Amino acid sequence: MTKTFKSIALLILLSALLPSCGMKDAVKRITFELKRIEMRNVTNDGFTGTIYIQVNNPNAVGLTIKDLRYEAFINDSSAATGRIENPIDIPANGSATAELPVVASLTNMKGGLFGLFSDRFTYSVKGEAVFGKWYGSYTLPFTTKTKTMGGKDDKPDKKGGSL
Repeated sequence: MTKTFKSIALLILLSALLPSCGMKDAVKRITFELKRIEMRNVTNDGFTGTIYIQVNNPNAVGLTIKDLRYEAFINDSSAATGRIENPIDIPANGSATAELPVVASLTNMKGGLFGLFSDRFTYSVKGEAVFGKWYGSYTLPFTTKTKTMGGKDDKPDKKGGSL
């Protein structure tokens, strides 16, 4: 009887452990893609605006970002930091756009306002997204690829343009 009980216990334990071995490979990497930047109220000191990031979820389950902290860089200089606490739902095998509000200071940026309206400038975002559901949460650091804007057609106008 004891031998049978041990065998059944071992089978139950193995059946519980085997599916978890494959789970690590089953979860695909979530990506963050910089889409565009929208600038408003441009002054000599800075601007307000929005940075749009597409969050791509290649997994078979939907995800929710509970908290997103970020730092925006323009011409490799830190221009703004922020935090979004409103949930962002990303559907299974889908994507959602995160709108990151920006109040940017150009005083510490390379080239200041002139650097922003020069022939070319770059921007990128680094941060951490906290994903969570009722069963727990995890933090995923992210860095977008740097986007380079340049040429006459890419320059924002002072009233509020987007790139």
